Amino acid sequence: FYSKEDLLPPLKKPPSDRDSPGEFGHPFLIPQRMGASVQQQIDDGYRRHAFNVLVSDVISVHRNLGDKREEECKIKEFRKPLPSMSVIICYKNEAMSTLLRTLYSVMESVPEIFLKEVILIDDNSHLDFTQAVKEEISDIQFVKIERNEKHLGIIGSRIKGANMATGDVIAFLDSHCECYEGWAEPLLERISQDRTVVALPVMEIINPDNFKFSVTSMQRVQRGGFDWTLTYRWIPPDRERFLNPLMDMTQPVTSPTMSGGVFAIDRKYFYELGNYDDGMQIWGGENLEMSFRVWMCGGRIEILPCSHVGHVFKSRSPHSVPSDVVMRNKRRVADVWLDDYRSLFFKRTPGALKADSGNITSRVQLRDRLECKPFSWLIEKVYPELYVPELNPRLSGAVTHLDVCLDTHSDDVIPGRSLVVDRYRARQRTQYFEYTKQNELRHISVRDVCAGVTSLHKLEIQRCKFPMDNHKTAPPSQQWDVMENGQIVNKETKLCLTGSTAKVWLQDCDVTSVRQKWKWK
Repeated sequence: FYSKEDLLPPLKKPPSDRDSPGEFGHPFLIPQRMGASVQQQIDDGYRRHAFNVLVSDVISVHRNLGDKREEECKIKEFRKPLPSMSVIICYKNEAMSTLLRTLYSVMESVPEIFLKEVILIDDNSHLDFTQAVKEEISDIQFVKIERNEKHLGIIGSRIKGANMATGDVIAFLDSHCECYEGWAEPLLERISQDRTVVALPVMEIINPDNFKFSVTSMQRVQRGGFDWTLTYRWIPPDRERFLNPLMDMTQPVTSPTMSGGVFAIDRKYFYELGNYDDGMQIWGGENLEMSFRVWMCGGRIEILPCSHVGHVFKSRSPHSVPSDVVMRNKRRVADVWLDDYRSLFFKRTPGALKADSGNITSRVQLRDRLECKPFSWLIEKVYPELYVPELNPRLSGAVTHLDVCLDTHSDDVIPGRSLVVDRYRARQRTQYFEYTKQNELRHISVRDVCAGVTSLHKLEIQRCKFPMDNHKTAPPSQQWDVMENGQIVNKETKLCLTGSTAKVWLQDCDVTSVRQKWKWK
């Protein structure tokens, strides 16, 4: 086994003052009374980077996070030998303090015997920024920096960084991360046991406003999922971690997908598996493309509960990516990997029908060469809790009445909100509903929501009960009879969907009422 002395990093963290801003992961709060110039600095930071740059600048780039890992992780020993690691960090005009904190946290945490190199890919930042980074690392021999002559985005930059790497394992990190003590060893150990595992740390939240660093308990490790718009979603911890008191919590947690911000992979396997798809552009969808490819082509994605890396989660991306680029990337994922389930994506993302996925021949050939499983296998074996909408619902489209139709006014509908009506707009996703074999009026949202009725007979948008919470069928409050005469009747209350040009509600059924006549468009 490796000794503690064997696992010392190449750089020693400077002594810290417990009372210094942000130390031990504590939040730093700027005093409320501040001058206009300070407020201007804060506003500029949010505008350029989508987080509080002033707070980041005040906190040391070497801050000490302490060690709040569970005791099982602290005492864990690692058997020799473990593979070497190349760490790749890509950035474009990142705030200097967050970039340096990411870099130093790597160099002050990864054991020197494993850290082959750190590769910085400067994605065509401003020249003065590039020069400042070079000056900061000029005395550190194992840090390499390469500047893109044109903007390549995260996909092209990571491809470039991987081509430069020489370590047995490559670890990709976003440029606004903070590595916790002991994060690298569990990832390297798991990959040494099975080279087809893509190993992830627990992604911890660094608050973008005050830079508080939170540490998740091993029992509450969240996993990665996705919705049918091909958008990454966090999903709850595995229920067994709560129900089985004898479970070894240090064991890997399988995850259907990864966010892509931080992961480690055997370098040779990375290329055997097909690298990043170089037909994708800049950013968007590449994490799901790789996730599907890993699982369907013989690999695994696992989260190591003893490994923790913090990530500044922003409310928006500070770098604008054209929507058609993201749509093109997602269309490419759908065309190569989703098989017949592509139609579910297109129904929820109608704009993708017009997107050009480019030449996908090489990726289809890669899938054939690797003898990858069908997408149905991934859903059945890897992500069985994912609700799969019916490929051929009984009715689908806009539910119209007079000159208006049912609407939710949001793609991300929060349960409990009222259902509304609005003017019909072709291919408007907020107006798209499906009448399922469970008799649900299911809305095509990023959440699973249905039209339902409360105990007070109020019509509202609810979280669909089927097939969640062990419901074998939809409850009567969420079941509807669509009649030939145009009425839509709730099974529990026997009340009819009733509408005007301004609102929709439930009322006693009346076959003569024009307000209760609905059509599917």
